[in-house]
Amino acid sequence: MTQKHINGRILNSIPKPVKDWMKSHTISDAKLLVRELNELGEDTAELQPLIYQLEEMEDEAREYLGLGEEDIVEFSEPESVKAVA
Repeated sequence: MTQKHINGRILNSIPKPVKDWMKSHTISDAKLLVRELNELGEDTAELQPLIYQLEEMEDEAREYLGLGEEDIVEFSEPESVKAVA
């Protein structure tokens, strides 16, 4: 089985609500969410491999597109919003 088929199978196994969430969030957001869930005592053992797979897919896509690390721009939300007086 080719890597393309393996990645396709992984993507097809991801539940639709998770895919929808991923459309507007980054891998860093997913890592933060897992960390927060872990701190709340939730079992995140099944989520860690998914994040690793996403990172591998990102690396493969970057390599396929000929992009370097500096070509990837990640937008992040501030951790908190402070009111301006």
